[in-house]
Amino acid sequence: MSNMNFFTPSKIIGLFLIILGLNFVWEIFQMPLYKNHSIGFFDTALIHLWASLGDLLIFVIIYLLGLMAFRNRTWFSQKKYSPFILFVICGFFIAIIIEKYALATGRWYYDKSMPIIPFIRVGLTPILQMIILPAIIIKIARKSSQQK
Repeated sequence: MSNMNFFTPSKIIGLFLIILGLNFVWEIFQMPLYKNHSIGFFDTALIHLWASLGDLLIFVIIYLLGLMAFRNRTWFSQKKYSPFILFVICGFFIAIIIEKYALATGRWYYDKSMPIIPFIRVGLTPILQMIILPAIIIKIARKSSQQK
């Protein structure tokens, strides 16, 4: 069966919506670990939707890096650990860069309840987000690429 079936518009849009939804839920659940940066429901939803769109962009960037590294449009569907490792390593470093930049420029601040990773001095949950969610997304994408 060809993995080209994965590249139908409906499957790509569906995967984008899953990525966006999972990241939005993650953003909402980690909200208490950040100092309050929004006022009201609409403002909160908008800020976290915007953050989730940024997370989706990170996933697209990592996909493009994988495309260059593996020279295969469906590299994520390989039954090897290398796609997962690429996603985790890229997600880990991108998340650190974003967190460091955001903290240095005052885009957001951690609450005292945020667990901090020693040595790199960034919050644990945004790093876990870019490790756990890619694993879930790769599993979903692999399953989707195998369906007609």
